[in-house]
Amino acid sequence: MNGEDAVEIEPRPPPPRQQEPRKNTDKRGAPSTSRPLGASSFPTVQRPHRPPARVYQITLDEAKKEYNIVTGTFFVNLLHSRVLFDSGAYRSFVSERFSRRFSVPISQLKPPLDVEVAKNKVIRVTDVFQNCEIEIYNEKYLIDLIPILMGELDVVIGMEWLGTNEVVISCRHKLVRLRTPSGGEVIIYGEEG
Repeated sequence: MNGEDAVEIEPRPPPPRQQEPRKNTDKRGAPSTSRPLGASSFPTVQRPHRPPARVYQITLDEAKKEYNIVTGTFFVNLLHSRVLFDSGAYRSFVSERFSRRFSVPISQLKPPLDVEVAKNKVIRVTDVFQNCEIEIYNEKYLIDLIPILMGELDVVIGMEWLGTNEVVISCRHKLVRLRTPSGGEVIIYGEEG
C-alpha cells in the first residue's frame, strides 16, 4: 500500500463506564431516608387507611375568624343557608337538620362513602341529594349534597364542585372567585367575625 491509498482510521472512544448504583447514605455514610438514584419520585410508603372524604366541624363564629376559611349566605334549593367553601373537603355536604327542609328526593350514594369528621371519627354515608340548586348572586348552579350531622353550618362546598366551577379561593383576602354558567365571573367576599 502506498501513502496515497492509505485510509486513516479514527480511534474508537472507550465504551461508556457503567455507573455503580449510588448507595443510599448521607454524607457521614449513615443510611439515608432520601430516595436512591433512579428510584421513582413517588415513594411506595405504606400509610394507614384514610377515608376518601373529610369534613371539618366548625362553628360559624370560628369560621368567620379563621383567615383561611370563606363563608357566605346563599340560597340552596330556595332556602336561606350558611355556606362554607372548603378546599380541604373533596365532596360537598349538607347538614341533616337543614336537608329535612328539602323538597327534592334523596338518592342512594353508590358506592357508600367513608367520611372523616371531628376527632378522627369516621362515618359511612349512603345518601345524596343530587342536582340541588345553589344560587349565588343571581347565578344558579347544580350541586350534589351528602347529608351528615353538622353544627351551625348548613352546607360545606368541597373540591369536586369547586374544581368543576373553576373556583379560586383567596384566603388572604377572604374571597372566592367563581366562573358563572354563562362564562362570566362572580366574586364572593367572605363574612368576617
